[in-house]
Amino acid sequence: MDRTDSYCSLMQAKSIALLALSSNNSLRKEIAKGDEHATEDM
Repeated sequence: MDRTDSYCSLMQAKSIALLALSSNNSLRKEIAKGDEHATEDM
């Protein structure tokens, strides 16, 4: 594995992580919406 190859795989992993993060954030917002009502009851 040469340097450019590992750099490419690093960039690929980074974009996958970013995708996972963004989808995770939207999921978390949906969960937070549901949690707002739950915390009000407590």
